[in-house]
Amino acid sequence: MERVERVVGAVVGSAVGDALGAPFEFGEEGAFSARFPVAGSGGEMCGGGG
Repeated sequence: MERVERVVGAVVGSAVGDALGAPFEFGEEGAFSARFPVAGSGGEMCGGGG
């Protein structure tokens, strides 16, 4: 893979990630937890890798 392709992929990936995260980053507090409830306390991240 060419270096230019890697740079373009990194820039596009960053832009897509920012666009998908914007509603939760700039929304009201608790919007993510209300939309995606988690069993338990809801504040921790749990790994599930094998």
